[in-house]
Amino acid sequence: MLTGSTDVWYEHFYLSLQAASAGLGWAIASELMAYDELSDGRMAAPRGFVADGSAYHLLSPVPFEHDSRRLALFDWLHAEANASSQA
Repeated sequence: MLTGSTDVWYEHFYLSLQAASAGLGWAIASELMAYDELSDGRMAAPRGFVADGSAYHLLSPVPFEHDSRRLALFDWLHAEANASSQA
């Protein structure tokens, strides 16, 4: 931190969320990353969220069709992502 500066920068988004929920300022984070804090009321998003086009992709060294365990993981992750986006 620079001398005389009032800005604080954290190396990880989690630390900025913890600082903001402790009343030390505000944080910028994705809805997914702040899901727990938003769900239990520790934080609020007064202006909502802006879609930025980012996405998550599940990668595998072999096709999923060849492994029922990978298919089960995909199905579970897909269901969890849908559930959290509707909450």
